[in-house]
Amino acid sequence: AVHEVENERTLRRLEQIRTLKLDLAAAKEEIAALKKGEQSRTERAAALKEKTQAYVSQLRADHAAALDAAAADGQRALEAKQLELERFEAAAADEIATAQMSLEAAERTAGLEASSVRATLAAEAKAQIRTMSREIREIERQLQAEGG
Repeated sequence: AVHEVENERTLRRLEQIRTLKLDLAAAKEEIAALKKGEQSRTERAAALKEKTQAYVSQLRADHAAALDAAAADGQRALEAKQLELERFEAAAADEIATAQMSLEAAERTAGLEASSVRATLAAEAKAQIRTMSREIREIERQLQAEGG
């Protein structure tokens, strides 16, 4: 009977040890699974961080390219406006020069016309004076002949 009690105790202890070993094995598996899960989360976080950094780098590159393109477009537009302004200034200078030449030609023509008009008026005035002088001499002769 003592043996039996000891055997029973031993069996219970063995059962407890076996249960503890199973619990320990289950705990080790759980710890391994948690570690594996943590490692997986860490790997996913690292991959996400890498993708995020790549995305941010691409955004920065795209933004820089867009800024460069906008600056180049702005520069081309500025150059086109500058060229347009230069053409306008050249055309205006040509028009001013043409107008100046036309004015000078008109002034010369007006001067010649005025000179011609003065000459004509002077000739007409001289002719009228000669005519009046003849008429006066004729009247004087008539007066002398009548008074005479």
